[in-house]
Amino acid sequence: MENAVWDALPAEVQSDVDSLLLRGRRVNAIKVIRDAMGTAAPGIPTCLDLIVERYEALGRSPEGFEQLPSTSPS
Repeated sequence: MENAVWDALPAEVQSDVDSLLLRGRRVNAIKVIRDAMGTAAPGIPTCLDLIVERYEALGRSPEGFEQLPSTSPS
């Protein structure tokens, strides 16, 4: 998975995010991402895109995300 936000996160934070996602704690995962990035924190839509990508990388289906519109440019 290639994602600039993900790549900028320390390995420990990446592990924390994946652990939260595997427990269904999406909001907490977004908070961890944004807190780790400090003043360069991505917006919520960017974080949501990353969360969906991480679910796919983890081989999981992000329940409830099927109805969210993509924030990526077409």
